[in-house]
Amino acid sequence: MSNLSDVAAERAIVAALILYGKDAITMCQQKHLSYEDFNTEFYQTFYAVLSDILVKKDLEKIDQQTVLSTAQSLGHNEFITQLRSNPDRYDTVCATDIHLGSIEELAARVKKWSIVRSTIRLLDKTKSDLMSLTGDEAFTEIYTKYEDGHMEILKGMMTPDSKVEKLSDGFEEYIRELARQKPKILGIPTGFDKYDELIGGGLRTGVHVVSARKKEGKSIFALNVGINVASKGDVGVLYMDTEMPKDLQNIRTASALTGIPIKRVEMGQWDLTDEDLLAMENAFKKVKDMPFYWVSANGWSIEQVLAYMSRWIESEGKKFTKNVIIYDYIKLTTAKDLSKRMQEYQVIGFLMTELHNFAVRHEIPILATVQKNRDMDIAQSDRISWLYTSGAEIVSKDAIEMACHGEYGNMKLRIEDARLGPANELGDFINLRAAKWKCEFKEGPLHSDVKMAIEARLDAQKTKKATKTNKNTRGGESEDS
Repeated sequence: MSNLSDVAAERAIVAALILYGKDAITMCQQKHLSYEDFNTEFYQTFYAVLSDILVKKDLEKIDQQTVLSTAQSLGHNEFITQLRSNPDRYDTVCATDIHLGSIEELAARVKKWSIVRSTIRLLDKTKSDLMSLTGDEAFTEIYTKYEDGHMEILKGMMTPDSKVEKLSDGFEEYIRELARQKPKILGIPTGFDKYDELIGGGLRTGVHVVSARKKEGKSIFALNVGINVASKGDVGVLYMDTEMPKDLQNIRTASALTGIPIKRVEMGQWDLTDEDLLAMENAFKKVKDMPFYWVSANGWSIEQVLAYMSRWIESEGKKFTKNVIIYDYIKLTTAKDLSKRMQEYQVIGFLMTELHNFAVRHEIPILATVQKNRDMDIAQSDRISWLYTSGAEIVSKDAIEMACHGEYGNMKLRIEDARLGPANELGDFINLRAAKWKCEFKEGPLHSDVKMAIEARLDAQKTKKATKTNKNTRGGESEDS
């Protein structure tokens, strides 16, 4: 064993493919072994040729002539020359003593050495990237260069567990288990029950977008979701803030937990009554117990955002059964992401694509806010709506709506689309009672339920009026008689 490889193990695996055929290649595939994992060029090519014979050509029997013809069709001329110049080499490989039960262990050994070599190459590249720094870079940019290499190394070390399966494998057991558990909610509850129902049972894997015009309260809504989720204690929450500094977020959190107006909290006037003092003391205790993490992502590049999310999951997220990431909000945060080839909308679209891929890869829900433009369209990129798992908008009611049904709420939360839930019917929405001055959002009834209640009341009034009219009519007829 030398040069960070095990030549004997590589030769034994090649011999096993010749001797045991499909059984051997299946065991190697279970260890995710590929020809690229072999360090010796001869055995690397040999494995590639044998894989082609056993998998693509589906041949049961392998002989030297089949190996040579397949190698020729794949263009491995040097390999053919080596075999023909040393006729005994093929027989020597075939004579290797190898048992079927030892193939997986040997495949794992070859795979491990491949990871070691790959890790060294990545470390060398990371070193080269760091050596190219000028010293003018921000610390986060320097760390990202290290983080990128680190994440690539981790990817190489993590053996992928995805495999092709028959749909029937585990199908019945899984469906029966659902009947046994009868889960009341499929995702993570946000504290807004109607919203959860319409998006498909709470926050589930993917990116859930909440959009609004400027100052409409999308960040306050996101903060309320974060507090509601973290208050349960068993779900970790990472709030990535591209707007607010920590002190202002502290003030908002205190207001949301106590109901004391933001202005009074930031002026230090939250201790004027015994009731408010007690509420704030309870808030102090609650915050200490909440697995709620906050970081300022202002000015971060896409790579820095993804690197930090990965690091948080590895360091903090693993402490909890589930996690939620809140990204407030999707926009261009640094001009460094722009180039002559990529416009702003493309960069934002790329960010959304990466958030979506990250959520799926880590099986985690991300709640992301986004600003709408004057035409009430999601600003900058259609890709946001292409890739979201659910999309909702927050809108203030106009004067007519407030006059007609303002008692049910002063804002509207409308789920425009949901891949996993029914969303709102056209024209329907959730009434929201919003008191943004104290960071409060509360759900009211659905607009469709309000309409039904009003129509039922009007029908009852009409029926009552008609009954009274009929009585008066009959009474007049009696007097005439």
